[in-house]
Amino acid sequence: MSMTVRLTGSALILLAFALAQAGRLGTGTWSCRWLNFAGSGLTAGDALHERQWGSRLLEGRGWWSRC
Repeated sequence: MSMTVRLTGSALILLAFALAQAGRLGTGTWSCRWLNFAGSGLTAGDALHERQWGSRLLEGRGWWSRC
């Protein structure tokens, strides 16, 4: 279950990046920010549940600046 949550979160972050790179999603749009927020929330929540401090620090550095 944990791997599924983490892969889903990573896929959302990657989707936002790929759409922005393809020019189909603006980097400053709320859609891009929400995809990043949801993906980061899933991966950070899983790291919190699994007590993985390194992952928490990486996710906590600022999901807002990804797009």
